[in-house]
Amino acid sequence: MTQNAGTPPAAVGIKSEGHGPLVYLFLNFAAVLAFGLIPAVLLAALAGRWGLWNVWAAAGIFICSLTVQSLALYRQSPDLLKDRMRLESGGSVRWTTARVSIPLTIAQWFIAGLDQRFHWSDIAPPVWVAVGLLLFASGWALFSWAAIVNPFFSPEVRIQADRGQRVISEGP
Repeated sequence: MTQNAGTPPAAVGIKSEGHGPLVYLFLNFAAVLAFGLIPAVLLAALAGRWGLWNVWAAAGIFICSLTVQSLALYRQSPDLLKDRMRLESGGSVRWTTARVSIPLTIAQWFIAGLDQRFHWSDIAPPVWVAVGLLLFASGWALFSWAAIVNPFFSPEVRIQADRGQRVISEGP
C-alpha cells in the first residue's frame, strides 16, 4: 500500500469500525487515569501515608504525558488511537511481555510502598528526587514523541505489511 501525499502518516491502512472515535478517546483517558492513579494509591496505602509528593508528582507526569499523547493521536488519526487500544494480538510477543512485565511492575509498587513505610532507602535528598522526576518526565516525553510521530509504534514486535510499514525518519 502506498501513501498519498495528502494522507496523514498515522491514517495509513487503518479503517474505523464500531464505536465512534470519541468513545476511544474517552476510554483511553479512563485507562490513562486508572494506570496513573492505581499505582500511586497502592504505593501510598502501603507506605501508610498519603503525603508522598514524589509519588503524586510521578503519577501526574505519567497522566499528563499520556493524555497529551492521546490527544495528539486523536487529532492526527482517531483510528490509530483505536488500533493501539486493541487488546487482542496478532503475535505471541505482546502476551509474553505482559505476563512478565505486569507481575514485575506490581512487585515494584509493593516494594516501593514498603520502602516508604520502613525507610529502607531514605538516603536521597529532595533535590535528587526532583532530578529523578525530571529524568522520568524526559523519558515519558521521548516515549510520547516516538508514539506520536511513528504510526507503526506498537507494543508488538511485528512487521505491519497490511498497513504499508516503512522506515520512519522523524522523531527521537
